[in-house]
Amino acid sequence: MNRVADAPGSALSRHVAVAADSQGSAGWLIAVNTIDDRPFAPREIEVLQPVASLIATQQTNARLYSDLKELLFGVIRALTAAIDAKDPYTSGHSERVARIAVRLAEALGVPANQRSDLYLMGLLHDVGKIGVDDAVLKKTGR
Repeated sequence: MNRVADAPGSALSRHVAVAADSQGSAGWLIAVNTIDDRPFAPREIEVLQPVASLIATQQTNARLYSDLKELLFGVIRALTAAIDAKDPYTSGHSERVARIAVRLAEALGVPANQRSDLYLMGLLHDVGKIGVDDAVLKKTGR
């Protein structure tokens, strides 16, 4: 698009929309020329295409990162469940340790990304129990 805005009293004189991908499904980059009534030159529109593609790539990467993070937490929860199944006496212990670690970190003003790491460490701190023989884990006495 490279046309005069239709809205009466609009401050916009020219605008251009560039698709972030060939189908436009990843979104659009919209540029507005409010300075003068000159249309966007073809070269200016060409320069916008890589910018729109970068924005679309960033969106895709953010979505993939979120999916990977969700997968990681799922794997860690499965490991924690395996630990709890091996030693029912301490069932839920790793989750409690993780939550307490986060609460302490919040009270100390630790940044959110480090609190997330602490939560993971709390969940995983007993993962070594998986390889410990039941006779050791469930023995009586000290």
